[in-house]
Amino acid sequence: LQLLPLWRAAQQEIEASKEARAVAVQETAFAVAQAYHDVLRADAQGEVAEETVRLAGAEERRARVRYEVGELVKTDLLRAEVALAQAQQLATAATNGKRLAREVLGRLIGREATELAMPPPPSLPVADAATGVEMALTRRPDLRRQERLLAAANEERRRRQFALLP
Repeated sequence: LQLLPLWRAAQQEIEASKEARAVAVQETAFAVAQAYHDVLRADAQGEVAEETVRLAGAEERRARVRYEVGELVKTDLLRAEVALAQAQQLATAATNGKRLAREVLGRLIGREATELAMPPPPSLPVADAATGVEMALTRRPDLRRQERLLAAANEERRRRQFALLP
């Protein structure tokens, strides 16, 4: 009589372990997706920074020409040079951010992250929030794991109750 609750508790713990693995897989997939989007964001920021350097360089060249012909004062030229230096500094930071984002993604996927494609726009699998909540409650492995652990604890409680019976 005491073996049946023990067996059931063990089965529930096995199922809870399977759900814990599913949680780990889900968390890994989320981390990869997050790192992937970080790479896309860093690439876009790098493009903006490069364009800013190009524009600041052109502005600095125009300011230098105007200063040399006497159309601008020295402070205006210095202002353009400072803007160029700041843009170059931001571009360097953006390049480092791109490298770091790709390295993080590469570590997560176990290989070098080279060319990436834009993902398709997301679509919602449900029509309303109530359906979404119900779907989450039945599909989330972390919640299913907790249910399995609760069932295992209940089986252990039953086993102890049987042990107290004469």
